[in-house]
Amino acid sequence: MLAAVVSAGWAVTRARVAAPSAALFVSLPAPAGRFGQRFGPSISPDGTEVAFWAPDAQGITRLWIRSFIEPEARALPGTEGPEESTGARLPAWSPDGRSLVYFSRGKLQRIDVAGGSPVTLVETGNSPRGVAWGTQGSILFAPNSGGGLFTISPNGGTATQVTLDTIGRAAEWPSFLPDGRHFLTSVAIEQVEPPVWGVFVASLDASTLVRISTEASRM
Repeated sequence: MLAAVVSAGWAVTRARVAAPSAALFVSLPAPAGRFGQRFGPSISPDGTEVAFWAPDAQGITRLWIRSFIEPEARALPGTEGPEESTGARLPAWSPDGRSLVYFSRGKLQRIDVAGGSPVTLVETGNSPRGVAWGTQGSILFAPNSGGGLFTISPNGGTATQVTLDTIGRAAEWPSFLPDGRHFLTSVAIEQVEPPVWGVFVASLDASTLVRISTEASRM
């Protein structure tokens, strides 16, 4: 009898694991008719919300959050930028889904999605090339095109450059893997012969870049 119960339980568990998930299709219209430059929405860790940047009706760029069960996005107060080229953009979620880190006005900033004032983590340039927030707490970002990758604490402080091999200074658009130490990054160097481009996997603990794709891509 016990064996039958255990077998039945295993079969039910296996069926639940094997059952395909239902696809979710969501339309994401721009709040005022258009999205911001270099548009790239960021989905929350639990898959229920998306953060993006777009101009409002007055043309002021700010961050927005849209729940997949709500018809409209809500703006995050305090993320307004003076102009689209320097306004809030490129958000990335914290692992717990409670905060966003993003670039604005030449700074890397953090804000709680429930409300509150932005916190400046570090000064950057006005040509950022991506940011990611890992499960181990590190924030990885590219402050400028061709400037390399840096890490910083969610509480701010001194940014530390990530040691990578000879093409690492051109690494951009980082994206953490689940362990919070390894990450993907895109490299595109057309000024050398032969040109170097592709997606590479790297680690905060080693300087080696390993190419996994020959197509440069923004993660």
